[in-house]
Amino acid sequence: MKKNKISFQTFDEFIIQQMNCSDRVSAYQKFYQTLDKTIQPASIPTMKRWFGIDGHAMPSREQIFILAFSLKLSPSECEIYLTRGLWQPAFQINDYQETVYLYGLENQLPFEQCQMMMEDFEASLEGDIHLSQTHSTQELMTQYQHNKHLPYDEFFNWMLENASYFKGYSHTALNYMTKYQDLIIQSAREDALSILKRELAETEYPTWRKYHFLKNSESDAIKNFLYKHMKQDPEHRDQLLYLTKLAYYTETSNIHLIRELFSGSITNAMNPSSEQKKYPAMTEKRMSDLLSAGLQRERLLQAKIIAQKLKDLKVSNKCPDVLKKQLHKLGIYNYDSKNFSVREAISVSEKFLKSQKHRCLLIQRSDLLPMIYYMVERDYIKQISGNMEKYSREDALTYFVQIANSTLSACNMALLNYDYLPDSLIYQCFQENELHSLSDIIEVIEHT
Repeated sequence: MKKNKISFQTFDEFIIQQMNCSDRVSAYQKFYQTLDKTIQPASIPTMKRWFGIDGHAMPSREQIFILAFSLKLSPSECEIYLTRGLWQPAFQINDYQETVYLYGLENQLPFEQCQMMMEDFEASLEGDIHLSQTHSTQELMTQYQHNKHLPYDEFFNWMLENASYFKGYSHTALNYMTKYQDLIIQSAREDALSILKRELAETEYPTWRKYHFLKNSESDAIKNFLYKHMKQDPEHRDQLLYLTKLAYYTETSNIHLIRELFSGSITNAMNPSSEQKKYPAMTEKRMSDLLSAGLQRERLLQAKIIAQKLKDLKVSNKCPDVLKKQLHKLGIYNYDSKNFSVREAISVSEKFLKSQKHRCLLIQRSDLLPMIYYMVERDYIKQISGNMEKYSREDALTYFVQIANSTLSACNMALLNYDYLPDSLIYQCFQENELHSLSDIIEVIEHT
């Protein structure tokens, strides 16, 4: 396999470019002189690492928003930091916090006023609010464009009127991820069934099955045979049991998807250094949280509403029954404590908020692109009937670019750009005479 140079733009290169400087020291000095020192997004050592000074670090999405206010960026300039600096989606208009940030930057409001607006919004909501799960993002953006220059109070009222639409995640991105997940699982299941039949054909199973007319399912029959007749080869038996589970398992399994697609080596390659983490590891929990975005966001918002209402109460008082019921619904309070105080309620709600924020994840390009490539690779091979003599690198790459950019555009994400790490890695899969899996590419890179 030919290994081309893997090149991509790191955040320090990006921000140095934004400062219009040729070296990192002068870029940082220009940055720090421009920065509003009253709203610094991070400590000085951390910000220096953004420029590659004394190490490397990458800001969080929240830090980019604070940075935008501190540098007095326009909404479009902030969007460049999000999409080209972090390789993340642009402003999520369906997230009330990001809508407030967008409105604040548009109208040059102080950062503190935006923070107060978010708290007032949360305090004005009812704990039993149900977020809309419909495709309302584009409609919300259209309304925002009409209302973005309204006076503060009028804009706040518009947000309250549309509170149920601020679900905090892209339904479009979630739908694409779910669709690709289903396709990959189905594809993996078909492969597993094909391999399983071939492996079983080389055992006594066909003859055994002919004389064992069991009433149970085919999968149970296979398991029955494997446990009874392959005791002497437990390793091979376990492999066949795994294939059986994958081939006949009727429900979508995240762990099967991860094994099929997101190997540990991919995660490592997308994290070039421990100091500059670009992508979180794809685990079963992360996949589950991404796919249950609606539930996770709703639970977070309900907890924030409760926390705002608790602020107005005397900490030594008993927690009101209505708030105890809401805490119980979130699984925070179990009614064991008869003298459950406001102080205790604040304590448990703060712990819940901290953990729940980590479960409210944003679907990113790096989540979607490996899934898109996996399906494009398989579909293209089917198009040429598995005959690699018909393989055309140009045709395969063009097909991938069309599908990927269509998906990314619909999800309001940056289009393919081989200056980005995941894009650059996938580009390597399109070799001159053959296609390779992403895990194959990573393995070659790691061992050279």
